[in-house]
Order: sequence, then structure tokens, then C-alpha cells
Amino acid sequence: MRTHKKTHNTFYAIFVMLFLQVFVSFAQPCSFDIQGKIITKHTQSAIPFATVWIEELKRGEVTDEKGIFRFQNICKKNYTLEIQHIGYQNFTMTLHSLEKNEFIIELDEGTLLLQEIDVDETYKKTESSQAFSLLKQKGIENNFSKNLANILQDIPGMSVLQTGPGISKPIVNGLYGSRVLIINNGIRQEGQQWGNDHAPEIDPNTAQNISVIKGASGVKYGAEAMGGIIIIEPSPIPYNHKDIHTKTLVSGSSNGRMVAFNGALEGGNIANKNIGWKLQSSYKKGGDFHSPKYMLTNTGVEELNASGALGIDKKKWKSDVFYSRFQTTLGILASAHIGNLTDLQKALSSSEPFIIKDFSYTIDNPKQYVSHNVFKWNVEIKDILYGKMLFVYGFQNNMRQEFDIRRTKYTDKPSLDLVLNTHSVDVAYEHTLLHNIRGEAGISAIFQQNTNTPGTGIIPLVPNYDAATFGFFLLEKYSFQKKITLELGCRYDMKNIKVFTFDSGKLVTPQFQYQNISAILGGSVHLTKYWDIRSHISSGWRPPNVNELFSQGLHHGAAGIEEGDKKLKAERSWTWTNQIVFSHNDWLFDINVFVQNIQNYIYLQPQKEFRYTIRGVFPVFHYQQTDAFLSGLDFLGSVKIIPPLEYKFTASLIRAMDITQNDYLIYIPADRFTNSLFYSWKIPKDKKIMVGIKYKKIRTQDRVPENQDYLPPPNGYDMFDMEGSFDFLWRKNYFKVSFQANNIFNTSYREYLNRFRYFADEIGRNISVQLTWTYQ
Repeated sequence: MRTHKKTHNTFYAIFVMLFLQVFVSFAQPCSFDIQGKIITKHTQSAIPFATVWIEELKRGEVTDEKGIFRFQNICKKNYTLEIQHIGYQNFTMTLHSLEKNEFIIELDEGTLLLQEIDVDETYKKTESSQAFSLLKQKGIENNFSKNLANILQDIPGMSVLQTGPGISKPIVNGLYGSRVLIINNGIRQEGQQWGNDHAPEIDPNTAQNISVIKGASGVKYGAEAMGGIIIIEPSPIPYNHKDIHTKTLVSGSSNGRMVAFNGALEGGNIANKNIGWKLQSSYKKGGDFHSPKYMLTNTGVEELNASGALGIDKKKWKSDVFYSRFQTTLGILASAHIGNLTDLQKALSSSEPFIIKDFSYTIDNPKQYVSHNVFKWNVEIKDILYGKMLFVYGFQNNMRQEFDIRRTKYTDKPSLDLVLNTHSVDVAYEHTLLHNIRGEAGISAIFQQNTNTPGTGIIPLVPNYDAATFGFFLLEKYSFQKKITLELGCRYDMKNIKVFTFDSGKLVTPQFQYQNISAILGGSVHLTKYWDIRSHISSGWRPPNVNELFSQGLHHGAAGIEEGDKKLKAERSWTWTNQIVFSHNDWLFDINVFVQNIQNYIYLQPQKEFRYTIRGVFPVFHYQQTDAFLSGLDFLGSVKIIPPLEYKFTASLIRAMDITQNDYLIYIPADRFTNSLFYSWKIPKDKKIMVGIKYKKIRTQDRVPENQDYLPPPNGYDMFDMEGSFDFLWRKNYFKVSFQANNIFNTSYREYLNRFRYFADEIGRNISVQLTWTYQ
């Protein structure tokens, strides 16, 4: 009896102690918050996705796209901060009793410097289970005259779907179009992206970093992200800046005789340090490109873009507005539009285009004119229930006009004249619970109206339609022991489409509704100081686009007749991706392996016919559906042979099967390999010189379905590129003079993923020179 009473008293004492501990912890809560910003020591630019760890709390955070990290609801004690980011030296600092709660931390570049004008594909971020790559600001700036897809194509797993030399769409692990979402400054890019000849209406010069997340990522960003996500991260608004900072880039290129300009201006408010602003504008103009043997007539480009942002950052809240305008005119290869069947057959079998003229800056029909306006209003409310609330409203106006060769009064009238207006609203709650659980929950809504402007004199290729999308999601991440992170999330989306079309001369309004769930389960393990492993399984889906359902006529920019199918079902995918990263001193290896099963995969299949129209004869393509299986390997290796000499190797391999037909899948990138060698050295007084050479090997794509294309795939090719730069500081000015020489041996070749490979070779040698001038 005494033993029982003693045991009872012991349990009672333990209970009282636990109750008092809990009571004290609630009675005296740790409610102190700290915030820091991590920047580069040399350029003072933000460093996103750096890992910040507090050892005493066993808790980590990752800096956002503006280089900012936050720890909320902690006690005022001494803490040790450990900061890591590949490409920079590790940094450790001690916070003594938290005398202040805001910090700016500068990182030095580490001993491992991947080629500065290339891609920093990997960086440690143990809280993410998804494979990703990062293109830094220097890589964007050194290619600023190129479009988005061409800037990204050197990342392993990335390739380009082209329509001539001026129109490019990014491909992620074999998938493209609406299967790859583009997030531009926090909102989904919504434009006329339903054609292979419709390049993203984005000026990459607004970005500080561009991230590529590989694999289905529909939980946070919504349906359609089956192939991956490209995130355009703009430079942060410069709060607390009293001075004005400027940056100017000017370049000239030999092929197309292109000139390009980009200027940026930013600063703060002397009277109010909480206010910041920035302005940016870019322009480029090029004439006809040329292949090694002939001119590519009517392939010029002219582009004018501008953007601006204004924001205020207070202790409890932050708000900013952003506006950008993208405007471009693109020439369509004249030889892609043929007047009769005999000439078309000759063009398909000829080694030269059907039309070759002297160089000109004039852009004649056929051509495209595209404008895209974006307005964004962002509000962030800080310190709400262990987290913060985000409200984002976006409006996008996209106009597309396509002009055909018309020898009537309609010569100056567009054959296709579309306007797409999109309103989007996103509300998200980001939270941190129990020091090691971080998550996000949110809802989103998108409302779209697509309208054909009357007066074209042609039946629209795509009918008018209204679309409404609604979704909500929950994503949670659990971290422990500074080594392992688990990630779990799900999302529900519903999309309604109402189409306005004609059937036997009568207006009909068919409606379509699609709904499904996306999910993700993954984890990452920081095995040792040098090894990271990420693995994640995800499901995604994509409703068919209106063009896939209703296209019925000539697609002028693509120079083909496209036919939709109203019976198409929504696509559904399951994806498993795995990434292994090793980084130690002068060595870096990154291996990414994926498998993906897609049910009801939609693709554009060439038909065995040519069709006559009043504007000529064109090949016919029909939207089909099948079950597909894709697998692939991306590899990056980099090593400093001796301190100034670096060797880099990349490889991308994709295998894709049509399961239904037991055959290969059409329009899949061929195997690609690159070998690069760079030599860089620093000389006194802050000067740096770099020279490099790159060898590319693209194999013939012999894994194609038989008799499903007008011509067999072209032969593979080898190509050599060179580049170099000279960096120096003078007073408060940073200058960089650089050059690039692409296809230095002027090799003639055709790219399998170029829609106009039927008619002409790719462009030949191109030498460009660029000046970058930054005033800090």
C-alpha cells in the first residue's frame, strides 16, 4: 500500500512539474522576432535560398527571393547563426542576447566559382525535396539580348522548342507549353501560350534570379505544372537606400546585326527609409538572321519593354505595386508560307529555303505583333499567429496579332487578332510551428476572358471563351536534426470553361468543367557536410487548352493547319524525381533522375496530307491523345583542375514512349552533352579576366515514331562556342566587357525541335560584344 502511495505521489510530482513548466512557458512566452538580409559583399545584391541555421534552437530557415530570413517567437538569448550557400564561403556569427533584431550579412564568394556567366545549377537547400536549378543575375546579364528560353537552355534538362530563329519556348525534361508554368514576380504568367510558335511574353532582364523546379509542382502553384516551374525573381525593392544606383548594358551581335540595350535605375527615399523604388527598360532590334550558306529572309525582331515598382516596408506590414509592359514584333520565315503544293514539296526536299533575299531590317508579312501588360499589387501582413499573410492581386492584358501574306485589301489586317484579359487573386498564410514545422496554406482564383477582335476577315482559329479557375492548397515541411526534411502537400483545383462558337451558322456555348487533386510527398537528407539527397513523388494534372479542343484552321505563325478535338480528356501524371548533390572544395556533382507516367497525354500529330487554302498550301496537324511514359537523367560535373582552370561537363538524356501505340513519343529532345573549359585569374586593383571554350554534342534523335512526320529527324551536330570577359572597378563604377562567339566554325545543321527545320538551317556564326556598367 505504501509502495502504491509512493508511486502515486511520484506521478503527481511529475505532473505538477510538467504543468508548471508548461504554465511558465505560456505565462512568459518567447515572442522576440529577428530578421536578416544576406547579400553579396562585392555587388550588394540579395542572395536567395541561403540556408540559415540556429544551433541552439535546432531550427533552420531559407532566405526568400529577396535574401531575407526571419525567426519568429524566440527568446532573448545568445544564439549561433550558421549560413551556407554553394558558391560562397560558410559564415558563422554569434548573436549576444539579441541587442537588435535586424541584420545585414555580407557573404564572400567561396573557392568554388562556377562559370560566372553560366548557370549555378545547384545549391544547398535541405528544406526542399524537389530538384531545381538556379540561374544567377550574372548569367542573365551576360545573355541579356536573348529571350527567356535561350537563356535557360544550358541548364541540364532544359532545351528549346523553336519556330525559326526568333521564337523559342522552354522545355523542362521533355515537356513544354502549358505543362510548364512560369511564375513572373509572384503571379502566374497568363498569355496566348497555346501555340508552339508562341514564346513567353517576358523580358528576362527584370529578373535577379531565375529558378527552374523540375517535376510536377502543382501543389503550390496550381494545375498544369506537370513538367516543372520557371520562377522569375525580380531584384528586391531597395528599401533603406539613400543613394541612386544605376546599371546599363549595351550589346551588338553580328548575326542579324542586332543591337540591344538594358537600363535599370533604383533607389530609396531620403526622407523615409521605408520607401523604395526601381525602374527598368530594354530594347533590341535585329534584322534577318543568316545560316552559314544563305539569308533567313524575314526573321527580324524588334522589342521594347519597361517595368517599374514602388513599395513601402513598415514594421508590421509591407506593400508594393509592380507594372511591366512587353512589346515585340517578330518576323516569320518567308519560306514557311508556300503558295502551291509543288513549291511546298520542293521546299521540303531542298537544302535551301524557297525564298532568299538580301539582308533587311524590314519585318514583312508573315509576322507577329505581341504585347503583354502586367499589374501586380502585393500586401504582406507580418507577425500573425506565428506567421504572416500574403495578398496578391494581378491583372494581365495580352494581345496577339498574326499577319499573313494577303494580296487584297486585308494586307494590313491581322489574320489572327486575340485579346486575353486575366484577373488573379492569391491569399496565402505562411507559418512556423514548434520551431521545426514550416508550412503554407492558401487559396487562389483566376478569371479569364479571351476575345477575337472582329475585322480580320477570317474565321478565328480559336473561339472566344471565358474561363474561371479556383483552388486551395496546404503544404507542410517538418525538419529535424539539421539533416532531414519531410514535405507533404495537397491541392484541389476546379476549372470551368465556356466557349462561344458557331455550329451550322448558329451560336453555341458548350461548357466544360475539370477538377482534380494534386499531391506531393518528398524529403531531403543532408547526409554529410558534402552530400545532399532529395527525392519526391508527386501527382499533377492539366485540363486541355481551348486550342486543343477547338482549333480549326490555319495557324499562321506556325505555318500549319491545326485541328482540335472536343473529346480530349484532362491529362494526369505521376512523377518521381531524385537528386544527389556532392560539393567539396573544388568538386561539384549533381545528378537528377526522374520517371513520369502521363495518362491522356495530348500532342500535335502531323497528318499524311497537305491542304489547300486561299493563302496557299500547308501541312496539317491534329491534336491526339495517348498514354505516355518518360524517364531521364540530367548530370552536372565541375572541377577546378588548378586554381584558375575549371572543367565542366553536363549531359541530358530523355526517353519517352507512347504506351498506347507501343512506340516512341514525337517531339522529344535528343541526347545532349557539353564540355566546357574556363580559365580565369584576378590581377591587382580589382581586375579579373576570364576566357572559355565550350563543345556541344547533340545526337540524332532516332527514337521517333515511324511515318508520323513530313521529314525524318535531321542529323546530329557538333558545335564550338567561345567567350571571354574583363571585369574591373573604377571609383564607384563596376565595368565588364565581354564577348561571345557561338558556332565559331559556322557549322550548318538543323535542330529537330525547330518547327521550321522543314525549310531552312539554323543560324550560323554569331559574335557579340557587350558592355556592363554599374554605379553603386
